[in-house]
Amino acid sequence: MMMLKQTAKKTFLGLRNSTAGCRFYHENVIDHFENPRNVGSFKRDDPNVGTGRVGTAACGDLMALQIK
Repeated sequence: MMMLKQTAKKTFLGLRNSTAGCRFYHENVIDHFENPRNVGSFKRDDPNVGTGRVGTAACGDLMALQIK
């Protein structure tokens, strides 16, 4: 798992330095990729918390988003 994560990170960061017509990422995008923020969840019992889910669990692409 660690090797896969390192390979993905090298590939992502390589796009920043490439000049072969690849897409360049802004420094803020790279910073958020390397240092994720706003990760976690709120308590479900809180009446001021809304939860939305999208995707299909069978495909493995389920995403949940909470807002307070």
